Amino acid sequence: MEYRTAAVTSAQVNTLLNSWQVLLEQALEAPASQLGELPLLTAPMRDRLRQSSGREQARPGFREILPDLVERWVRETPGGVAACDTTGRTVTYSELWRRPAT
Repeated sequence: MEYRTAAVTSAQVNTLLNSWQVLLEQALEAPASQLGELPLLTAPMRDRLRQSSGREQARPGFREILPDLVERWVRETPGGVAACDTTGRTVTYSELWRRPAT
């Protein structure tokens, strides 16, 4: 993953990558699920987050869920790269959004 080191820390990037891994693993286990139904955190990760934040609920006013964010990215940057693999193949946000669930 490429990122601006002045904008985010490696710990933040690792957290993001771990969330994507959880999401992808869950999608493989339950391919018929809606994206918004799939977790981004494992149970231990959720517990640690709750303990460290001292709160059981998400921040009030934070209402966007992952599918909403992706849909917004599709509208704002449809040609932006959503994912790429080690061979250099890429998928744009609009291609990702149009793909049927399998």
